[in-house]
Amino acid sequence: MPQPRQRIVFCDCLDCVEQPPTTDLPSSASPANEAAARQEPPPKCLLFVLSGALVARAGPQPPGGGDRGGGDGGGDTDTLLDGLALPHLHRAAAQGNLCLLTQRAGAGADCVSELAQLLGAYDERARGEPPASLADRFKGMAASCASNSAAARELAAACGLSSSSVLEPEAAESGAAVEAADGDAAAGGGPLGALAGSSGGGHRARRAAAAGAGAADLQLPDPAEAARRVLAELGLQQAAAGLDMLVVHVDAAQPAAQEAAQAAQAAQAAQAAQQAAAAALAWLDRTLRYLNNSTAFKDIVLLAVVATPGAAGPLPAVPPMLADRGGAPLRPAGAPAGAPVLRPLQSWEQLGGAALAVDAARPMLCLRRLPGVIRRDACARFTLRECCAASGGLGLVADRLLPEVAYKLGRAPKYGA
Repeated sequence: MPQPRQRIVFCDCLDCVEQPPTTDLPSSASPANEAAARQEPPPKCLLFVLSGALVARAGPQPPGGGDRGGGDGGGDTDTLLDGLALPHLHRAAAQGNLCLLTQRAGAGADCVSELAQLLGAYDERARGEPPASLADRFKGMAASCASNSAAARELAAACGLSSSSVLEPEAAESGAAVEAADGDAAAGGGPLGALAGSSGGGHRARRAAAAGAGAADLQLPDPAEAARRVLAELGLQQAAAGLDMLVVHVDAAQPAAQEAAQAAQAAQAAQAAQQAAAAALAWLDRTLRYLNNSTAFKDIVLLAVVATPGAAGPLPAVPPMLADRGGAPLRPAGAPAGAPVLRPLQSWEQLGGAALAVDAARPMLCLRRLPGVIRRDACARFTLRECCAASGGLGLVADRLLPEVAYKLGRAPKYGA
C-alpha cells in the first residue's frame, strides 16, 4: 500500500554524517506533490483490451519496416499499428510507458483465453473451477466490464465484475453526440467523412464517420457517448464514488471471423482481420480524444491499453526483447573456461516463482499512463516496433498486469523486489 511520505530525520549513523543544513522537506515537495506521492485520493483505472488488434502488417514493407525508421527488429516488428494515424493513442504512449505481456504456451487463440489471463483467472478456468472475485483478491476492489463479446462478459461476471453500459447500443441520438460527430467528420474523422455532408445520410453518416469505418460491425457506440459513459461510471467527481476499475473489452475478431468463413482465399480472411482491427483502434483513438478533454481523467485515471493478437495468429518473428530466455549462457566470447554463467529466469517467463511455458511469438502490447505515478520511457508511439526499440518495461506475464494495477490503486501490497 502507498504510505504517506515521512519527514527526513537524521541520526548518528554513518549514512547521516554529511547531513544537509536543514531537516525540512525540499520546497518542491508542495502539498499537491505530497498528495500525489501519497496517492490521495487513490487513482482509478480504465483498462482497454482490444483483442485481435495486434496483427502483422499486410503487404510489402518499406526497407527497415514501418513508417518510422530505425528501431530493433526491422520489418519483423511491423504491425498494423505502424500504418495507422492514431494521434491520441500515440500521445498517451509518449506520456507513459510500453511493455509486452506474454501469454501461456498452448492457450487458446481467442478473446476469452486472453481476457482470462489478464484477469488472473486462466488456471481456474482451465480446471473448470470458479475463479476468485476481484473484490476478494484486491481488498474490495469495485470493478465493471463492458464487452461486445457475450463469452467475455460471462467470464468477467464470474470474476466478480459488474456489467457496464459503456458499449451498449445508443437508444437515441443525443444533441451532444450529433454535435461531436459533426466535429469529428469535419476534422476528417474517418474514411466515411466524405459521406457526412451528403443528403440522406444525415446524422447517422456523420456518426459513422466519427466512429470510423467498421465500428458498426463491432457493435461499438459513438466515441463521444462512450467517453461520457466512462466518466460517469468511474465517478471522478468524488473519490469515494464510482468504480475503482473499468474494463472495456473489444473483440475485433467477431466480424473478421464471419467474413473469413465466407472468404474463399486466405488473403481475404487476412484483409478482413486487418479491417476489423483498424476499426477497433480508430474507435479507441477517438474515444481517448473525448476522455482527454476531462482534466480529472488525465490526473486521476490510470489509463491502460492492451492490444492482443487474438485469432490473427503469431507474429512473423519473436520480438527481440523476448528472444533471450532464462538459462541461456551469458559468458562472453573468449572468456576463460569454467562453469557457464546462465541468464536468470526472466520475469516474462515465470509466475509465482516457477518457470512458465510462454508463447513468445504471441505477445500483447501494453500501454500504461498516469502522470506522476507511472514512469515514462522513451517510447513516442503505440507500436510494437517502438516498444522493442525504446521500452522501459520490457516483458511481463499477462497474469501480473492486474496485481500491478491494483497496487497503484491502493488495493494490493507491492510484490517483488
